[in-house]
Amino acid sequence: MNVEKRMKISCLMLIGCILLFSCSNYRGKRKALDERDISGKTIILSPDLIPKYNGRDTVLLIEDGPKIIVYYDSIECSSCLLNQMFEWSDMITYCETLPRPVPVYFILNPRKSDIYTLLKILKIQAFDYPVWIDTAGIFKKLNHLVLKDNSRDCFLLNSKNEITVTGVPNKSIEKMRQYQEKIFELLANNE
Repeated sequence: MNVEKRMKISCLMLIGCILLFSCSNYRGKRKALDERDISGKTIILSPDLIPKYNGRDTVLLIEDGPKIIVYYDSIECSSCLLNQMFEWSDMITYCETLPRPVPVYFILNPRKSDIYTLLKILKIQAFDYPVWIDTAGIFKKLNHLVLKDNSRDCFLLNSKNEITVTGVPNKSIEKMRQYQEKIFELLANNE
């Protein structure tokens, strides 16, 4: 290989590295900006959501006090969605063992064609935690300013349903710690 070709390849590799790192840095900054932009915003929880427990109809009330909202959009396939919901077992156990338990609310917005399958999977897999089925996309319509463009969003809310922390706590130790610290703060301040 001649020197000129090596120089071109080296320059292209350098430009590629610069672009790669600047894009990932931009995404990180954008994510931080998104979290700051929605912190303090109020989440509206509609009574029109359909509560289910193990895939069966039930009566559930949304409690006052701190709560975690986990929203899954219709982009997810039903079986993938349920597998991801089982990843929450440690966080649910943690929240239930607090001096004042903090509920975790799963709001699922399945495609109309997936509703029957989702309910069947919830029964078969015995997901032992209540979920709200949002067949009309009410949650997304009421909270469109705070929902990101991805299929899943998670929020820790205070007693006024204001966002205090965003992100999925069971995906990183740092995020889990952030949730735990904020939960203790909210409980200590009776928020």
